Amino acid sequence: MESPPPLLNGPPSRNLSPTQITLPQVNVPTDPARPVAKNLFRRVSVPHFASRLNRLRGSCTLQNTVLCIGILSIGLYVFEAVLFSTFILYNASTSTGSPQDTWALSVCVMQVVQGVVGALLSGFLLRGALREERRFVFAWLVCAGLGVAFLFKACVIETLAITAQGPKEQGNVEALTKIAIKCLILFVEMFFFIVVHAFYVRLRQEQDPPPYDTIA
Repeated sequence: MESPPPLLNGPPSRNLSPTQITLPQVNVPTDPARPVAKNLFRRVSVPHFASRLNRLRGSCTLQNTVLCIGILSIGLYVFEAVLFSTFILYNASTSTGSPQDTWALSVCVMQVVQGVVGALLSGFLLRGALREERRFVFAWLVCAGLGVAFLFKACVIETLAITAQGPKEQGNVEALTKIAIKCLILFVEMFFFIVVHAFYVRLRQEQDPPPYDTIA
């Protein structure tokens, strides 16, 4: 019986125990600046994404929307008050004593008052302090009265400016543009005020039904 041929790179002739056998060590080059391959792409499961989407939809409720509108309303009134306060300082420093400058100064003062009162009343609405119909009507009349009076005086001033300028088309267009912008500001303010009351009061009624009626 022939013996098998000897291996070229075979183990030595003597028998080695398992503890004496050593495996070759392979050095793998590692780069600390290179990110791990499994962290290059993040897998987002569909149920997790759906739960986030549902959470986002749940936060977009009517109450949060009305709260944002109320905050915008307060910001608009505060911006209006600050803006026309600067106009008061400017008109007071450059006033020539003419009736037109006096009217312009009074309009700025009225607009500052309207901004302060509107911001306070909008804050009271968000707190629920003006839920009764009488208080709301009174607050709305105050803001609307100030706005209409301001708009009337502004229109009178711009009309006087148009009359003084004569047939200047560019000046007339600028004056009419100012009137349109002031009408738009008044409309936006009244719209915010009514929307905040109508929806926020209704939401408060659902949470704590009051024993009184509101116009909402």
